[in-house]
Amino acid sequence: MDRKSLNARLYSLFKCLLPWNNDTGTPRLCDDNQLEAFEKVYRRAQTVSQRYGFTSEDFVYLTDKFWDFHLDKTVAESIPVHILITIQYNLALGTILQTVPCDERYQPLVKKILAFEVSAQFMLTEIDHGLDTKHLETTATLQHDGSFILNTPHPGAAKFMPPSMPVAGLPRVAVVMAKLIVREEDRGIRPFLVALSDEKEMCGGVSTKLIPPLGGGDSLDHAITSFVNVHLPPSALLGDIKTPTDHQHFFSVISRVPIGTLSLSIGLLPAQKASTVIYAQYSMRRMVTDPSGHKVPIMSFRTQQLPLLRSLAQIKVLEKMAPWVIERFRNPTVDARVRHGLAIITKAVFLQHGQQTLAQFVERCGAQGLFSHNQLISYQSQMRWVSISEGDTLALSIRLATELLLGRYALPSPTMPTCLLAKHEQGLIAEARAQLQALKGGHRSKEYNDFMLPRCRPIVEAIGHRVAYEAACAAGVPECILAVYESEVVNLDIGWYIENGEVTRLSLWEKENTALNGVLTSAETMIHDMAAGIRNTAPIVSQETYSAFVESLPSLTGEASYSLHPESAID
Repeated sequence: MDRKSLNARLYSLFKCLLPWNNDTGTPRLCDDNQLEAFEKVYRRAQTVSQRYGFTSEDFVYLTDKFWDFHLDKTVAESIPVHILITIQYNLALGTILQTVPCDERYQPLVKKILAFEVSAQFMLTEIDHGLDTKHLETTATLQHDGSFILNTPHPGAAKFMPPSMPVAGLPRVAVVMAKLIVREEDRGIRPFLVALSDEKEMCGGVSTKLIPPLGGGDSLDHAITSFVNVHLPPSALLGDIKTPTDHQHFFSVISRVPIGTLSLSIGLLPAQKASTVIYAQYSMRRMVTDPSGHKVPIMSFRTQQLPLLRSLAQIKVLEKMAPWVIERFRNPTVDARVRHGLAIITKAVFLQHGQQTLAQFVERCGAQGLFSHNQLISYQSQMRWVSISEGDTLALSIRLATELLLGRYALPSPTMPTCLLAKHEQGLIAEARAQLQALKGGHRSKEYNDFMLPRCRPIVEAIGHRVAYEAACAAGVPECILAVYESEVVNLDIGWYIENGEVTRLSLWEKENTALNGVLTSAETMIHDMAAGIRNTAPIVSQETYSAFVESLPSLTGEASYSLHPESAID
């Protein structure tokens, strides 16, 4: 090979190693495999959205189709797809439709978002502010001609973590929350419609930094997005420019967030169902030898049955809680604060049960539970993602519990006030109110911070447990399932029940044991029904699928030899 050809080949190799796009000379944020994974998610999100055939009315009026999507078993198969579609339609499109519902200027874009011909994002959170969204620092400054200049004043004000890079040949836009500045006056947080990229590259003044993937096999282009002197037309402001007179204005601007809080939470139910099926099928397949020498499935042991039976009870109860909450949440005559409160108790309870259950599933499947191809870790990752999406569960619980203790509003009262879970809820609230009244500095004191904040989430969870139990009772859920659910919840704070003379440890154990045997008799039927419609890809569910999986793995062989013992010394 001559020197010229050699130099050309070396340059080609060196160029491939650089983090740059070889064709355009622009930064290359990821390798081809990662980009292919991103594109696969976007294509699948398009397919799912087209299958549903969403219309604007689905997101304005929160139709049955809207809720059915979040309860769809097939959607639960892919966390990134669920994330993308939820952001696209509820947060981004929902905000546009809410603020400019009849403005014809936006209809072409609305149609493209509905058809998923454009990827739409929602940018609220900033790196330095997290949940403290009232103090965002991104600014949109009004110009003399009615346009705006969008700026990220410093790195800590960059938007975190909505996807923002050009992927799958889709143009990308975002609803960006920024402070509206008019003649140096801060007029509060407003939504602005911003173009992020065309089909191939970022728009001028918009920069994105790709974040390493989330744990659990996530395949989305989560990013940190900044704006430098981005010119926006007058129509970019969604809403009017007037100074708000209502102190609740900010919450009306982000009113799609509570909808996301509820919809994402009930979306955990299909994930728990799928993981329950995987756990059950694996536990029936995995054999051990008993003392008599016979092979028995590990499901024959109570320790393996417990997570399964409790999960089945949770699922049956939460299936009745979801429509109960949705019915009230959709009612426009219900106080908006109450509707948000119902969303929060739903999130707290669905997450509490789901996270505890998935942790046990992963553990009881041993090493097999740790691998993402067996799906359990991915579903557990989904639980973690939902726990901080649309408001961190703990922070939401602190605010809700505090407002309830102060009597600013109330959630629906118990319909079964003498049941154990209602007594627990009312007992916790009464105790907390008495202690709050004794604090000299009230709910903003150091004592409240030290002593009361850690107790807010248990109060919210207790309300959710009661609501779930009552909804299941009203819907006619079998007594043995109700008893398993009640026993599990009582065990979460058994000290309170014993302290108040409601149960003993032995009586609770005996009651739960009887109920567990009742659920066990119908467990196989429930699992069979639950498995219908679930695309289960975990190899561990059967010997056939596991053998095929092992056979498909890359294999390495050779003919080398390596002596472990030195040859005998020769005199």
